[in-house]
Amino acid sequence: MADDDWTFVPRKKQGKAASKSTIFHEPLSIKDATLEDIAREYGVKNRIWKRSEARQSLRRTLAHLKPDAGWQIKTAVCLGTGSFTRDNFDCRKRTMEQFAMFLDTIDYLRDIGEDIVEIYVQEGWYNELDKKFLGTLGLSVPEMKPGKYPIPDCGPATKYFGPNTFVCELYIEHSEGTIRTLTQSQAPLLMSTSRRMCTRGYYTGTAFAEGDLKRLLEAMDKTYRAMRFPYFDEDPNVFEGMDVLAPVEEEEDD
Repeated sequence: MADDDWTFVPRKKQGKAASKSTIFHEPLSIKDATLEDIAREYGVKNRIWKRSEARQSLRRTLAHLKPDAGWQIKTAVCLGTGSFTRDNFDCRKRTMEQFAMFLDTIDYLRDIGEDIVEIYVQEGWYNELDKKFLGTLGLSVPEMKPGKYPIPDCGPATKYFGPNTFVCELYIEHSEGTIRTLTQSQAPLLMSTSRRMCTRGYYTGTAFAEGDLKRLLEAMDKTYRAMRFPYFDEDPNVFEGMDVLAPVEEEEDD
């Protein structure tokens, strides 16, 4: 499929004044952080996401991509959130806002009739406080140790991929294996940086041999149609490079 056949959500011009929904607060000091501190900071970022124009635009995107019979989603998997207690405040802020989007999307899918009963969140850098925080939300955390890339798939959570799974990949370090696994996941709804990575080549080095990105992109375009993730006024970098993908619809026989 040629690039012209892909439908993209238009981006707004950069340089717009900060949204009135932006909430300012003192950065959390991780050194003495408690579970309550993490939950409070997440709550702030969650409110920012829910007040954003990007949230409304994302819901319109999902409505456009929704199959006539619905997605039939039973399981949701989130990959690569990063630690919720990382020392770098800017990185932690992005982690919180991305994760808020993931959970809010699940709420939306449930509201429109998707029966999502299992939610898995995977990140190799979670510490015990991260896991406790996720536990308070009733989420399952597959054990994954940090390792060197490239890896052959998307880690332990790969086993939950399938035709009834919503997969949300939040900026993992891609290899040919991760992109191929996502492309072949059969997920009816996929949020991922993998297609943009194939077109722009975010990572350089030994993870990709010559010609890999082109072949992976061609395979992805045969499987998925993509819409660009809506522009997030509050912090354009938070979702930069992410696409919302749904399977290419099969043409009916005459």
